[in-house]
Amino acid sequence: MFMQHWGPLLLPLTQNLGVIALAALAFGAFGQCRLQMSRLTRGIVVGLIFAISALISMAIPVEIAPDIAFDGRAVLVLLSAPFGGPVATLVVGATTVASRLLQGGPIAIPTALSLVVVSLMSVGWWALRRKTGIRMFDLFIAGAVVGVPAMVLIAAIHGLVHDGRLLRQFGPLLVLSGIIATVVLGGLLTVERRRLTAERALASERRRFQAIADNVPGAILQIRLDPGGDIAVLYAGAGIRNLTGGLSPDLICSDPRRLDEMARRDDQRLLPAIRAAIRGDTPPGFGLPFHGRDGVTRWVLLYATTPRPMADGRLIADVLAIDGTGLHRIEQDLRTARASAERANAAKSMFLANMSHELRTPMTGVLGMLDLLAATDLDGRQRRWVTAMRRSAEGLMTLLNDILDLSKVEAGRLVLHEEPVVIGRLLDDVVGLFEGRASQKGINLSIRRGAAVPETVLADPMRLRQVLMNLVGNAIKFTETGFVEIRVDVKGEGDPPSFLSIAVADTGIGIAADALDAIFQPFVQATDRSDATTAPNDATPPSGTGLGLAISRRLTTAMGGELTVDSLPGVGSVFTIMLPCRTRSGHAAGREPDPDGPARSTDRHNAGTLMAVPAFKGRRLLIAEDNPVNRELLNEALQRMGFDVAVAEDGAAAVEMSAGTAFDAIVMDMQMPRMDGVTATRRIRARPGEDGKVPILALSADAMPENRSRYLDAGIDAFVAKPVNWGELRDTLAGLLYDGRPPSGPATQDEPSDDVDRTAPVLDPVRRDEIEKALGAERTRALYGMFAESAASTHEQIAAAATTGDADAWRSALHALKGLAANYGYHRLAAACASLEVGAPDTAAASRLEAEVTAARATVAAG
Repeated sequence: MFMQHWGPLLLPLTQNLGVIALAALAFGAFGQCRLQMSRLTRGIVVGLIFAISALISMAIPVEIAPDIAFDGRAVLVLLSAPFGGPVATLVVGATTVASRLLQGGPIAIPTALSLVVVSLMSVGWWALRRKTGIRMFDLFIAGAVVGVPAMVLIAAIHGLVHDGRLLRQFGPLLVLSGIIATVVLGGLLTVERRRLTAERALASERRRFQAIADNVPGAILQIRLDPGGDIAVLYAGAGIRNLTGGLSPDLICSDPRRLDEMARRDDQRLLPAIRAAIRGDTPPGFGLPFHGRDGVTRWVLLYATTPRPMADGRLIADVLAIDGTGLHRIEQDLRTARASAERANAAKSMFLANMSHELRTPMTGVLGMLDLLAATDLDGRQRRWVTAMRRSAEGLMTLLNDILDLSKVEAGRLVLHEEPVVIGRLLDDVVGLFEGRASQKGINLSIRRGAAVPETVLADPMRLRQVLMNLVGNAIKFTETGFVEIRVDVKGEGDPPSFLSIAVADTGIGIAADALDAIFQPFVQATDRSDATTAPNDATPPSGTGLGLAISRRLTTAMGGELTVDSLPGVGSVFTIMLPCRTRSGHAAGREPDPDGPARSTDRHNAGTLMAVPAFKGRRLLIAEDNPVNRELLNEALQRMGFDVAVAEDGAAAVEMSAGTAFDAIVMDMQMPRMDGVTATRRIRARPGEDGKVPILALSADAMPENRSRYLDAGIDAFVAKPVNWGELRDTLAGLLYDGRPPSGPATQDEPSDDVDRTAPVLDPVRRDEIEKALGAERTRALYGMFAESAASTHEQIAAAATTGDADAWRSALHALKGLAANYGYHRLAAACASLEVGAPDTAAASRLEAEVTAARATVAAG
């Protein structure tokens, strides 16, 4: 039954499917055409391809009844718009309709009408899927309905609907044929279109890559590395011509060894260098000189990307080559400039070391002699003169210290010494130093402390004190009325908080906004803070060196914090120190003198530490000092401390004298003629036995850290900077002679531990007058009353420590009373405390000290 009805139809049906396949091939061939065409022209060409295919299909119709046949033309018309646009549909539709009408026959008109309907369906399909593209589901639906218009129109005109015989016999065949033809042709056209789209995209990317490769500042090389180490250049960008002075990319790809002939330095060649970079044996970036064919040598920078492994074990990597001649020249200039800068910096360091020595050496004599003079019997006017001279000398030392500090910070040689710092005590000390000056100007100087501020924080106490003193001093200097307030608080959450904030606020003249950054620059003086920080003029004489704020900011940064300022002209300023808030259990400990910088003593009455120390009595000390003034000063000062002193004029004399006499310690100046202190120390240390182990203390005005290391390497045990702080010298000698511990054992009754000059006045009247002039009589009486109470309380602590034998509490209480007494002018009491501070707890000494405390309190009671 199947072969009876459908057998004769298979051949023409297969032929029509072949024609449809040929149409797809022709469409693909046209798509590969490189000609530039407009959309109209392209639509016409696609329409002609489909029209010719339709005419061929019409020539081999599938007859299902006399004068009734079908072919593939409807499928071609239906797919013309989705793949060629409305213009293609117009061309193929008009061609097929005209051809069918010319053929004539009883169903010519309904067939032509059906082709018009299919054309409209094609254009509608195109409009519907114009943006999304044809889907496979669409092809099945279109194939199922492509024959419907023809069957409906033919049936309606010839009455086939009434008997339905032909539709029942051949309807399924027509639908199936339409689906197959549409899916086959649509699928082929879709695949071909996607292939053409991919090819165009690939060609576009290839052109874009070629444009990038040809226009990079240099050239791109694609390298293939074989497992055996052989290198092949698969691609070379056009820029290789410029790098090689004329070699073409094709020539390099065919013979890579030509690159080796021109790219070499000593024994290093290009291809081995690329091989090592791809394998990871060397860094991926390197440089080589290219000796070009044009006679020009270019420095070429090359960078190999991470290689991509292939299945056969070979590696593919891209190498970027750039002309770095200019960069190489700049790099060479920078190396030369850096070497020159290092030489200049070394020269500066040498200059600072020499300046330090040349200035500190005479300052040692000036300050030391003033200390000796202050310890003599002077009347009030003479004591005022000595005090004024010492203040001037200390001003010169402050300037010298500032210059050296700035030099060390800029050179990165500043050494910080963190230890637990009692914040309240530190702030009280700073306020105490400036209270008199603030009172003189009628300014209220106060501290406001937040409740969450910890008792102690880890910091460098000397450097933090230095910054605070500078800020408070500036605030008082530039404030005429109002207040200066130190505000302490914490910032950030946690325990402990993240930051410690210390702000110094004033109601001074303020600073203009455009000058806020300038005030932190070295040697910029704030001569008129409300206007600008410029060089001084005749109307506004300079005050200071312009180094204080520059050093303060650098010191704060070195401590891990920052120093900022907010200010309004005519309102005031707030300088804020923000430091990391790190704490550690335990009380603040005493600190050694800063080993990386000059000691900055705030004790104006240094002479109080020149009193005798019983433990030093009978100790033999050798002084090696070439300067006669300093030699006499050291001799006198150390004899007053209790030493038996011998002096040598230079290092050679010190070596000779120490060989014939046993000394307990040697104080050695470092810069001396004939033989310096370093050489002399090495000679002494080279001796066998105990003679070579004598403690040696370096005494030098050279405060540079690199020279300190040299001294220690030579065998120096300790270092004291000039000008000499007598308390530091005394404590350092005590540490050397007693292995870092204070002398043990109580003093005998015939050698009292408070060996002080009992003929000296209990109270320095000059100091009392200074305080009264600054604060007024009423305020002064109140302060001295507070001193009397504090002195009695502190002595109770000293007595308790002597009873329990608590050495730490003993030294801490004596140190506190010493500073308190010196500030209020009780130099005899301060000297007694200093003498006892280096000894062990002693109840008898504490009892004798009570007499000094009682005498001091008596002067308060007497008014």
